[in-house]
Amino acid sequence: MPDQSAEVEAIKSKMLQKSYYLMFRNVVDGSRVPDLMLDHYRWLIGLEKQGKVFASGPMFDKNGDKSAGVTVFSTETWEEAESLAAEDPFCASGAMEFSLDQYCHRFFRQYFLNRLKNPYRARRSLSVSALDG
Repeated sequence: MPDQSAEVEAIKSKMLQKSYYLMFRNVVDGSRVPDLMLDHYRWLIGLEKQGKVFASGPMFDKNGDKSAGVTVFSTETWEEAESLAAEDPFCASGAMEFSLDQYCHRFFRQYFLNRLKNPYRARRSLSVSALDG
């Protein structure tokens, strides 16, 4: 198979990239969670108002049972996301623990620019032609 790295790099160079940091929470002491819920929501709302939280909520397994919680931070650095995660009342209290992963969201510039020009355009599927131009 021929080396495709040059073509892969060419495609990636036409993408916009934005890093997010995903905080995965796991319950350590579920009996403490209800008393911390209001503080947790206040923490999230404050960060959302600052533009630091992109999304947050529970995750569910195949049977619909809660399995964990996830918060997606929109921060400049890992260290900032980690500091914010440690301030979550669930985690600061020891009721939950967290892990952090970086996620690089990539999307095609032309598609993005077209959406900015006409955000109400019918949602069309992204095709390879979006790479041209």
